[in-house]
Parts: sequence; C-alpha cells; structure tokens
Amino acid sequence: MSAGDPRTGHQRGEPEDQLSYAGVLLTYLQDDVVDRAVWLPMGETPTLADDEALISALHTAVHWNRGELPEHLRAT
Repeated sequence: MSAGDPRTGHQRGEPEDQLSYAGVLLTYLQDDVVDRAVWLPMGETPTLADDEALISALHTAVHWNRGELPEHLRAT
C-alpha cells in the first residue's frame, strides 16, 4: 500500500477525481490468490453497528483461516 495524503484521502498516483471511502477491506487468500474480498464501509466516526460488523467479519475470517468455513462460505 502506498502512502496517501491524509488531507484528501488520495493515494499516491491516484487520479484527483477518484473517490475514496473510509472502510476496511478483508481479503481472503487461497494459495496466495484472492479467493474473495469483503468491503466494510466505515463512516468518519464509526458507529456501534460499524464496530459490530467489523467484529463479525473478523470472526468469520479467523474461522475461515483455520479451515472452519461457515456454511455461507462453503462451496456447493
């Protein structure tokens, strides 16, 4: 990840007209290849609901990392 400008939220080399949003991107890797990614938007001041969504997503990611896939992530 490249350093960005904290005043604008722009990353180095990013076009000035591109928008950026506060949030967290969880990336699931399988053999060093992205299997899936989950974007969790966060406001400037995260709410309790934002915190709960992040905790839930991290909990799922930890189980996924251990090979304990939740039902909704298992291949059919």
